[in-house]
Parts: sequence; structure tokens; C-alpha cells
Amino acid sequence: MTNRSKLAKTPAELQEHMIGTYRTMRQALFLIGGALPLVLWLGGKVLFGLDLQESMSAYYHAGEGAPLRTWFVGSLFAIAALLVSYRGFTGGEDRWLDVAGVLVVGVALFPMAWEGFRPVPFAGVGTLHDACAIAFFIVIVVVCWKYGRATKDLVADERKRETWNRWYIRVALLFVVPLALSLTRFVPWDFDTRVFWTEASGVWVFSLYWLLKTIEINESQADQKAAKRELRVCNPEGGALARLAKPPRVTGAEPA
Repeated sequence: MTNRSKLAKTPAELQEHMIGTYRTMRQALFLIGGALPLVLWLGGKVLFGLDLQESMSAYYHAGEGAPLRTWFVGSLFAIAALLVSYRGFTGGEDRWLDVAGVLVVGVALFPMAWEGFRPVPFAGVGTLHDACAIAFFIVIVVVCWKYGRATKDLVADERKRETWNRWYIRVALLFVVPLALSLTRFVPWDFDTRVFWTEASGVWVFSLYWLLKTIEINESQADQKAAKRELRVCNPEGGALARLAKPPRVTGAEPA
């Protein structure tokens, strides 16, 4: 009986446990996205003696036996699983995150074209790879711009709400830079490490979004308010949330 009582959770503890699952998912997206470019670059250099490759995707092929392929593909699948599993606050956000997850799987499953020891942009199956990567960043811009700001309205302080609004706009605009540079792959040019840093900057902006989202939701208490049935969705496609003046009463006896 003593051991069972120690394992038992009160309703409040169980609620916090469930909310912690979503918090951990956001933190994982931040950590995996932030670490991936560094793992490829420094891991390739220190562990396998690889020079910095011309793109992140080149690590799928680089080196004898492609030693970092597992890290590259595994990280992408982890990100995809988190995006698809994560439930946003509206149906629109859910669908866009699901699309983003599917596109990340496409990046992993369709490797960039490779000829000799050089990547070949938009060639063969690599066309699907590049298209999925560009489409992924476009989808994340939509998520950040259209849905990311919904929960900041739950922050009590008006000045802090405006600060969060500016941060989300900045992050959405930051995505435009690597996205625009990635489109230069349509133009024939010699690859160099600028492509790697272009891709890395896009991944780091993605990581930054999830870091901001984690901090902002901790401040707005959006997860807790949703769990207590204090929120309603005003516009499922537009991502608008509102706090109920009086949460609906939950009928039924409390669990023992």
C-alpha cells in the first residue's frame, strides 16, 4: 500500500505531467534542430576527419561509408515524429505541422543527387529532396506567422504581449533569408560552404522558434489554461484563442 500511494498522483499532478509532455516535445524540437548542424560539422571533423561539406544534405553521402548518414537521417525522422505528434491549439496549426513533418520525412528519404564527390542540385531524385526542403521552410513560416502568435494573447501584461508579437514576426522574417538563398539552387553555380551555412541558419531559426514558443507558453500558461478548459478557439483556421470568463463545470465525481 505504501509503494502504491507513493506512485499515485493527484489530479493536479497528473495534469502537470501531461502538460510536461508537450513542454518536453517543444524543448526536443529546439535541441535537435539547434544541435544538428553542429553535430554534422564538428562530429564529421573531430570523429571522422571530414572537411566541412558544401551542404548539410551532403553528409548523407560524405566520407567512406557515409558515417554521418545515420545521424542526419535519424535527426530528421525525430523532428518529423515530433511535428506530427505535436497537437497545436487549432486544427489549422495541427494540419500545417503535420505537413511540415511529412516534408521532413521527404528530405530524409530522397537524398540529394551526388556525382563523384560533389552534390548536384535539382537532379534526379534530388529534385524531390530540394523541393521538400524548400517547402518545409515555407510551411514553418506559415505556422510561425499565422498560428505562432495565438497564445501570446493570453499573456496578461500588454507590453509583454507586444514584445512576443514582435519576436514572432522577426522569426518569421528571419526564415525568408535562408529560404531566398536556397532558391539560388535553381541557378547554376559552384557549391561551397555558403550553402551549408544557409541551410544551418534556416535550421537554427526553426530551433529559435521552438525555444521562443517554449518560453512564451510557460509565461502565458496556455497549456494549463487549455487543460482547465479555460480557452476556446475563435477561429480554427486563423489561430485565434480567447479565454473563457467562466470555465464550464466538469460533472462527475473526482477520482479517489
